[in-house]
Parts: sequence; structure tokens; C-alpha cells
Amino acid sequence: MASLELTPSIPSTASTVGGDHCGTCRFWQLEERNSARAIGRCRRSPPVLLPSDSWSLPIEISYFPETEKRDWCGEYQGPVPVVGI
Repeated sequence: MASLELTPSIPSTASTVGGDHCGTCRFWQLEERNSARAIGRCRRSPPVLLPSDSWSLPIEISYFPETEKRDWCGEYQGPVPVVGI
């Protein structure tokens, strides 16, 4: 009987540098750029609601995950192609 491998293969950093990474994903929004790295927010899913730490301000804070341009995940989708009208 053949064994089934359950561990997904994970792309190396080298395979993601030129293509499928946060910086080229349609859901990523650049927030700040400095000489060392570019940081943005992933908007693939609705924001996560975080409860306030303060009793005086009973509010929730919405938060999109923060990532670097060169990060990657399994939800990548390239830019939306522009179609002429």
C-alpha cells in the first residue's frame, strides 16, 4: 500500500521572491516603506476584531494582518487583469 504524504510542500524564499508574494498579491495594501523593508496590510479576509484593553473605552478595534512585501501565504492571488471595454 502506498503511503500518503500529508505535509504540504512549502516554497523556498527563492521561489517566491520573483512572483507569488504579498507585494504582488491583489489583497495587499502598502502602508509604509523605508530603506530596510516595505510593510503593508493583507485585506484577503475581513478585519479581526480585538477587544479594547481599557475599561473606560468599551470599543473594539478592527485589524488587518500586517506583513512585509516579501512574505507569502497559501491564499495568494495575482493582480486583477485589466480588460478593455
